[in-house]
Amino acid sequence: MPGFEKIAEVAAAHHEKLDGSGYPRGLRAHELPLLARILTVADMYDALSCSRPYRKKLGSEEVFKIMTNDAPQAIDQSCMDALAVAIQSAGTK
Repeated sequence: MPGFEKIAEVAAAHHEKLDGSGYPRGLRAHELPLLARILTVADMYDALSCSRPYRKKLGSEEVFKIMTNDAPQAIDQSCMDALAVAIQSAGTK
């Protein structure tokens, strides 16, 4: 759809990883814009912290433990750090 090319590109890259291990195109860090990196971290957090038909939701501490295994080689550490601050701030209100 005209006008949504950039958004579509970011959305299509939300399963890509900095080290090229993601999908569908196996993009590497230099090919991933910041918005795609942010969306990747947000999507991972959401996927792990929400209930699924095959498992119960995980708590934030466990989610961050799992995600830390992927940072910084596969997911952006600065995006992880920003998410941690946001989650911590939300929990203190």
